[in-house]
Amino acid sequence: MKQKNMVQMTLTLLIAVLFLVVFSQASTFAIQTFLPGKIFSEGTYIGGVDVSSLNEQAASVKLTERTNEWMKNAKINVQLLNQEQQLAPGFFQFDLQGSIESAVDGKKNQLQVNVRDDRWGALLRSMDISLLESSLDKDGLDEKLIKNAQTLSNAPLIVNLSDYLIGGAYTEDFQTIYDHIKETDTLAQWVKESGMIELQPGELFSLKEYIEKHELTYSDEFMTIAASMMYEAALHSSLKIVERHTSEYPPENIKEGFEAKISKDYDLKLYNGDSHPVQIISFSDASGSLAMKLKMEGNPFSYKVIQKNRKTYPPREIVEFVPLKDQVKSESGREGYSVEIVKETLLGKLPLLKELISKDFYLPIDKRVYKEVEAPPAENQGGDGGVAESDAPGAGQKGDAPASNQNGAAVSPPEDAEDGQNGQTAGENQNPVGNASEDPATIYDNETIIK
Repeated sequence: MKQKNMVQMTLTLLIAVLFLVVFSQASTFAIQTFLPGKIFSEGTYIGGVDVSSLNEQAASVKLTERTNEWMKNAKINVQLLNQEQQLAPGFFQFDLQGSIESAVDGKKNQLQVNVRDDRWGALLRSMDISLLESSLDKDGLDEKLIKNAQTLSNAPLIVNLSDYLIGGAYTEDFQTIYDHIKETDTLAQWVKESGMIELQPGELFSLKEYIEKHELTYSDEFMTIAASMMYEAALHSSLKIVERHTSEYPPENIKEGFEAKISKDYDLKLYNGDSHPVQIISFSDASGSLAMKLKMEGNPFSYKVIQKNRKTYPPREIVEFVPLKDQVKSESGREGYSVEIVKETLLGKLPLLKELISKDFYLPIDKRVYKEVEAPPAENQGGDGGVAESDAPGAGQKGDAPASNQNGAAVSPPEDAEDGQNGQTAGENQNPVGNASEDPATIYDNETIIK
C-alpha cells in the first residue's frame, strides 16, 4: 500500500513539473506573439532609467519622458576667457530606439547620444570666437559632453574650452624684476618663506590671509612691493583679479600702473578659474634683485599687458610765510599722473580678447615754499612818541602786523587774504580735494597759492 502511494506521489510531482514547464513556454510564446518587443528583467537600466518589467514600448515612453525632462533642466555651460554660454537643448541627439534594442537584460546600459554636427560652429559664433573652431578639439569635447548626457545627470556642468585648445606643457610664462630690492634680510626671508605659492584650480587666494595663516611678519611697504609684483605677474596669466587697491599719491619704487597697495584695510585677491594649478615663484636673481615669475600648466594662451594714455599733472606751488624760515624745510613736490592698463589675450598670433584692466590716477604732491616774515621795525622814540610806519607785509592795515596763531604758525599777511580764502592750513593741503573720476586738469593747474 505504501509503495502504491509513493508511485502516485511521484507521478503527481512529474505532472506538476511538466505543467509548469509547458505553461512557462506557452506564456513566453504568448507574450512574444501578442505584445510588442521583449520584457526587460529585473535590474535592467538604460541611461540610469530603470526599465525592469517593462516591454520595449513602455521603456521607450519612460525614456522619452526622462530625456525630455533632462534637456529642459540640464545646465551645461561652456566658458572661455570672460565669456560663458549655456548649451541649447537641441545640442544633443538621443537614439532611444537603438538604446532599447542594444540593451542587455539585467545590466546597466548606456544611452546612445550624439552631438549634432552643426552645433559647435553656431555656439562659437554666438560667443564671437568662431576663429577658434579649427583649433578646438571637438572630438574630446563631444566625448566629455556625451558621457554627461548618457547618465542624464541633473548636476550642473561647466566645460572650459581652453582645456580643449592646443596648449603647451608646464611652461614659464612671465617674469618681473625689481632691481632696487637687493640682498636684504627681508628679501632673503621672503624667498625662504614664500618662494613658491601655488593656486589650485578654483582657489581664491588672499595675500593677507596667506600672511596671517603662515604667521609671517613684513612691513606694509615691503608687502606692497611683493603684492605689486604678484599683481603684474597675474595680469600675464589667466588669473582673475578679485581685489586690488592703489594709493592716493604716486607711490615710490612701484612700476606705474601695477601698484597693489597692502595695508590694514587693503588686500590683494586672485582667483584661479582654470583646471590647472598656477605657481607664483619668488627668488633672488643673479644680480641679487628680487624677482618673481609665474608658471602655468597646459595654458594655450599668451598675454600682452600694455601701458597707455599716460598723463601727468604738475603740482601746485604753495608759498607760506613763517616766523623763522630755518626751522622748516621746503618740499619739492611731485607730479601726479594717470595711466591705463590694457590686457590682450592671444592664441598663437590670433588675438582673442582686449580688455581695459584699470585706470589709475594719482594726485600730485604740492610743492611747498616757506618764506620768512619780515620783523616789524622798532618803535620810533622821537619827540612825538609816535610809531613809525613800516612796509612789512600787513603794516598800516587793520589787524596790525602778522601774528602767530596758537600753534605757532604765522597768520597769513592781510594783503594776501584774497588768495587764501579757501581757509586751508598747511596740514590741510596735504590732502587736496579731488576725485579720480573728474578731469584732473581742471583741478590741478600748476597754480601758486600764497598763504
